[in-house]
Amino acid sequence: MMKKLLLTIVFAISGIILINAQCTPDTTCNNLVCPDTATNLPHVASIAIYSTTMTVKVPADTTVPILGTVPIDSLTFTSVTGLPAGFTMKPNKTGWNGGTRGCVEITGTPAESMRGITYNLTITTTAHALSGGASVPIPLAG
Repeated sequence: MMKKLLLTIVFAISGIILINAQCTPDTTCNNLVCPDTATNLPHVASIAIYSTTMTVKVPADTTVPILGTVPIDSLTFTSVTGLPAGFTMKPNKTGWNGGTRGCVEITGTPAESMRGITYNLTITTTAHALSGGASVPIPLAG
């Protein structure tokens, strides 16, 4: 009886840890996003579980027309389009402070019908700056 109870507790704790697992940003990433469009995300064989992490390096500031250089308060993850069916993208937070790194984890299991197809992802974020004590959306200079 004690062995069954101990085994049940171990499985329950393992499940909680897996459910709450989050990606870890790559501290060596010096681009806005890693991997970038030149590197691309790793490929995967069909019908194999896929999991990869993208790191976002949030700039500390940006240049806004008329205003000049403004500090970035935060960058908010809004949405992603272009993911294949059955895939999800989960950020480690919904927003990251300026001058920090965040990450998003992409997971899923590709179907055989997806073999050889390239998926173009569009990730939408909103940058915010502090203005008059309030956080306001700002355009990022590209």
